[in-house]
Amino acid sequence: ISTVFVASLACFLQGCVWGVGWLPDSSGFVFTTTKGHLVAYDLATKKQRIVLQDPAAAATSWPGVSRSGRIALAHLRTLDDKNAILEIVVCNLQGQVEFRSAKCKMSKGKDFLHKTQVVWSPDEKKLLVHCQWDDQGAHFFSDAALIDTATKETQVWHQHAPAFFGGSPIRPDGAGFLLANPKSNEIGEYVWVDWTGKEKIIPASAKRKQLNEPILPWPEILDSHWDGEKAVLVTGSAKKRPGDITLPRFRYIIDTKKLQETVEDVRQADTIIGKEAIRMRAQLAGGIELFVLERENEDKNGLYGRVAMRRKGDPILTEIVAPVDRAILLNASPNRKHAIVRVSIDRGSQDTIYVTNESGRVV
Repeated sequence: ISTVFVASLACFLQGCVWGVGWLPDSSGFVFTTTKGHLVAYDLATKKQRIVLQDPAAAATSWPGVSRSGRIALAHLRTLDDKNAILEIVVCNLQGQVEFRSAKCKMSKGKDFLHKTQVVWSPDEKKLLVHCQWDDQGAHFFSDAALIDTATKETQVWHQHAPAFFGGSPIRPDGAGFLLANPKSNEIGEYVWVDWTGKEKIIPASAKRKQLNEPILPWPEILDSHWDGEKAVLVTGSAKKRPGDITLPRFRYIIDTKKLQETVEDVRQADTIIGKEAIRMRAQLAGGIELFVLERENEDKNGLYGRVAMRRKGDPILTEIVAPVDRAILLNASPNRKHAIVRVSIDRGSQDTIYVTNESGRVV
């Protein structure tokens, strides 16, 4: 494949598109904007429409879509000058709201900038919410909450950084989910939780203790997936920037059945292409690999990224999105026949979403 015809789907609403939630049949996806709109996009018709306008949409970076197509949103609402509460909203694709959660007190503070990821339990009776809050620089929170949609009971884990963001913390067999528990002045540990909220600690491995590598928050995760009962995460070192391709990289294999953590050194060839670090990757049904590649921006103090593709085993890359000093998201559909590439601009500005087919071409 030598040429890619790029046609962007720019959001017709002013507001930053933070994430997407694929419909279970891969026929389309939903996304949110900071203006509080939940929007649905249909792949067949290439049309989009507003499903719901609600404050929860403005804060949900990853809407949760259940197997039956129910959509869940979450936001943190200031209660008073000292407290904020978590509110869950569940609606269908027609915008009919069927559920609002009890107002669960989450954190102290006000004027939050926040983003959330919502995922459903397999039986659609519970919601797992990953919440990241920034109280105007005064406080930073990384919390998780488990909500029962029938009883509206909520269990909260404070400062449990999500182990996945854009994938799913839920094990493929649906038995439970993985949380991370970073601790101040310690390296932290992973936690396996079943749907009753019962926790099982996964002790830090001897190698990670020796390396003195703490659990890293989601922006530092270069790759993540499930291999049966094992969660596999690839991260850089906490000691240097993730865009520095000379730094060591580690593969964490977290066995949620045996409650064991293993740390392996990762060959540079597995995490870099040329002089660029692989930030995200996705494999499509057509044998195409997509990559978000990242490197140091020599002109500015920061990183820039681009999106490229290649047929599996082919060393030649074809660029899909030119280098930008913006956040880039890559997310494949459940049937692996499409992928979303989202380029973030600034909060409150338009983002651009690219939709690729299984051959990697933008449609």
